[in-house]
Formats: sequence, C-alpha cells, structure tokens
Amino acid sequence: MKADPEQRIDHDTAAILDLLYTTRGYDFRGCSPAMLDRRITRRCAATGTADKRSYRAYLSTHPEEVHELLDVLTIQVSCFFREPLLFDYIGKVLLPELVRAAAGRTLHVWSAGCAFGEEAYSIAILLREAALAQKLDIPAQIIATDLNERSLDKAKQARYPSEQLSQVRLGFVKKYFREQDGQFVVHDDIRSMVRFEPFDLLDLHQTMPLPTEVPRYDLVLCCNVLIFFNAAYQELMVDKLYGALGPRGYLVLGETEAVPARFEGLLQKKTDLCRVYQKIR
Repeated sequence: MKADPEQRIDHDTAAILDLLYTTRGYDFRGCSPAMLDRRITRRCAATGTADKRSYRAYLSTHPEEVHELLDVLTIQVSCFFREPLLFDYIGKVLLPELVRAAAGRTLHVWSAGCAFGEEAYSIAILLREAALAQKLDIPAQIIATDLNERSLDKAKQARYPSEQLSQVRLGFVKKYFREQDGQFVVHDDIRSMVRFEPFDLLDLHQTMPLPTEVPRYDLVLCCNVLIFFNAAYQELMVDKLYGALGPRGYLVLGETEAVPARFEGLLQKKTDLCRVYQKIR
C-alpha cells in the first residue's frame, strides 16, 4: 500500500509515534496513516486496551510492548526469490557483470529492510552461482539490515518453513539447504556470506551500514520498503541508498516502487523489466 498524501495521521496515532521516536529513535511518522491505524489497532486488541489513547498510556508503563509494536509496524511478507523476474535478471545480468568487474577485490552488497533474511540469502546463492559459472573465486560480503532486531535474530538462524521456499528451484534447494526438524536450513557456506546488522534508514546520524569497513556498495537492494512511506520520507531514504552506492553501482527497488524525480539524472533505469537503477553520477 502506498502512503496517501491526502490522509492525515490522527492525534492519538501521532502521540504513539512521538513516543517511539523520543524514547527509541524510531521514526514512523511518514508511514501510511491507514497502515498505521490498522497495525496499532491490532496491538490495542492484543493488549486489551480500549482505544489508541489508552494504548499510548499502556506503552508508557509497559516498555516491553514497544517490541511487539515494532513487530507489527515492520511486518514484511517475504520469501526466497520473491519476485522471480527480478531475481532472474539479477542472477543472469547484474551479478555476472559485477563478478567480472570485481577482479580481485571484495564485492559488497547491501540488503536494506531484510526482514527474516530471505532476500540476502537469495542474493548469496546467486552470487555463488555467478562465480562458479565464471570459475572465479570472488570474495563477497552481503550486509543485511533491518530496524527490527528480533527479525534479525531469526534471520541469523537461517531456518525456514517450506512455504518460504516456494519460489526456489529444486536444484537450489538440494544444493544450498538441508532439511531439519521439518524446516529448511541454509548451508553454512552461504550463511557465512551474509552479515546481519541493525540499521534505521531514517536515522539522520547513520549514512550507511559499516561505513568504516565498506567503502561503498556495488549493489543495494531495498524492496517493498518505500511504498509504506510518504514522498518526503521516500526521498530521504533514496538519498541514503544513493550515497551508499559506489561508482556505477546498482540500486534495486520493489516492483511498485520508483526513485523520486530528483534522482533521475543521478540514477538511470537499467531495464524496463524491473526496478533496477544504475548510478551514473
């Protein structure tokens, strides 16, 4: 759902968001009012509070509830290779190109808003395949970030129910996963390519993940995050993503997202098939 510029956040919702921002630094004030209303109302029901005003008071006296609220505010529906056409393009066009160009240096990838890690591990698998196809041993580091640290904890476990693998080719399932206790676990050699870190795209004090370790990123993915925010917040986030890209680096967005007009001379759309942009300035 895209944020509707005609909608306004009501007073009680604003008070809850202000509490999150002042006590934890999390800024959801640019989110879709309709989405916020639905998800906060869900927590009202779960906590037995009568309305959002009562829930605001409940939050003040139950600090552990902040984690539950963050869980519903950052819900992301995800699976491996979620957008098949996009991942096919990444695997067959972008990554082979990046692997060839890496030539002896580490390839850096950032998966922003990674939820439970499926996107990051999908990229790791495709990177491994691209390197094998070219008989190259290219060191690669994928930094996967999310605001929700409980999601990151689950991502690090790399254990998934079978439905999360519905888009994965059988050959990849056999090659890169093992079945254990009714779930599928990502092999250690793929897990070792991914590092999970907490990161807030709207934190003005953070420019990019691990700035002292990573010069710039060759590929940045931020899929289905922008759609939940208004235009002003989208521009703030894309500005940060753009700044993290190295020369000629690639930015990948979700299928219903696009870069703000201000970046049209800085990022060039690579294909009409999906939302892939290349840094040109």
